[in-house]
Amino acid sequence: MENIKSMADIKNISLLMGDEILTIHISIGSFQRVLMEILDIIKKYSVYLKEIYSYNGDTGKESYIRIIFYGQISPGVFEELDRISGIKKIDIISNENIELICRKCEVKICPKKISSKLSKSRKDI
Repeated sequence: MENIKSMADIKNISLLMGDEILTIHISIGSFQRVLMEILDIIKKYSVYLKEIYSYNGDTGKESYIRIIFYGQISPGVFEELDRISGIKKIDIISNENIELICRKCEVKICPKKISSKLSKSRKDI
């Protein structure tokens, strides 16, 4: 029963589509303020969102905001996120090398995989 999901998680296929994923980990008691500041940054830079998901953890559980962007994010967004107090850490998952990293950012590069065993073994007809 623990593996049943009510809806598909787009995070599982976003990297194949060239998207960039940010998971922003938030200090206890800072969720509402951090969320509003992040939304202001998104508005300011007119970034194109695919999905935004947030969880305001109960006592002792971590709060976070996960944002999936179409394509790469502007370096200015990272600079502004770095200035928000209440953000503990930002995990960035991308297909591209990111040059500008904020003090709170941790980057994970995931290369695009566009082939499979099936396509390699299939003969052209």
